[in-house]
Amino acid sequence: MAELIHLLVEFAAVTGLDRLWQRRGEELVVTGVVLMVAAVLQRLAQRRAQGFDDHDLGRAFAVRARNAVVAGVALILLLAWGSDLKSLAVSVAALGAAAVLAMREVIVCALGGVYRVLTSAYEVGDIIAVTVGSELVGEVVDIDLMHTELIELTPAGHATTARLRFPNSVLLTSAVRKQGRTGELGVRTLRVPVTPGAMDLGRAESALMSAASRVCAPFADEAERQLARRRQVELVGLPSHQLRVALVAEKPNEVALVLRYPCPAGKHVEIEREILLGYYKFLHHEAAQPVGPEALPATSNSH
Repeated sequence: MAELIHLLVEFAAVTGLDRLWQRRGEELVVTGVVLMVAAVLQRLAQRRAQGFDDHDLGRAFAVRARNAVVAGVALILLLAWGSDLKSLAVSVAALGAAAVLAMREVIVCALGGVYRVLTSAYEVGDIIAVTVGSELVGEVVDIDLMHTELIELTPAGHATTARLRFPNSVLLTSAVRKQGRTGELGVRTLRVPVTPGAMDLGRAESALMSAASRVCAPFADEAERQLARRRQVELVGLPSHQLRVALVAEKPNEVALVLRYPCPAGKHVEIEREILLGYYKFLHHEAAQPVGPEALPATSNSH
């Protein structure tokens, strides 16, 4: 044991650690304590996040706690080593331009991360689409100063096991389409092509409205409450949750019914499937057994 201590003392003398301890002993102790406390806090936050019944809330709590711990550690270390960092900054001023060029991508990514925080572009749990060469669509599961990580969503709205990671620098040059948090209600559109010569456009419109009313009825009132709250907070004229159908002429003898309907974020594939099933079921029933316009509501309710 005595030999080991002697070797450590000699190593400190050779490397200059003994002189560093004499001049900066307090800063070294503070650094060590801060890093240990940060590790303990991060561990406690991870355990707390695992105790959430809602996994999305737990993940969001873990990400925010980690970022808060990192920011706190950086601030304390900056205060503890401020004088040394100032001297270091002066000594490397001549290398500043070269350092900026070498770390350009890192700086741009950090600026993108700051931009995301200042604009609240998205948070953990939001479903977003961003163009990075090709369009990436997914649910945000992790955010740090440099990168954002998504769980991939297919065009059909199904989650995969693939994780997509892109640098935050993309936020400074590309638009981000935010669909809202999982389960958050919004307004979407559904395009249904129709052939004017093959069907009555009025009946087709009524069938689409009837099917959409039945499918969207369970969350229609909650959609209006959420949209009204967002109008007050965001001070923008968001569309109403009320169902609307527009008839759009696309080509000669080709038109489309465009349905506007309320929908929970990430659930549009299931909602549109139910609407289309109800729509085509009504049209099939009408083709097999024509009914008068007054029978439309009763036919819709039976499905």
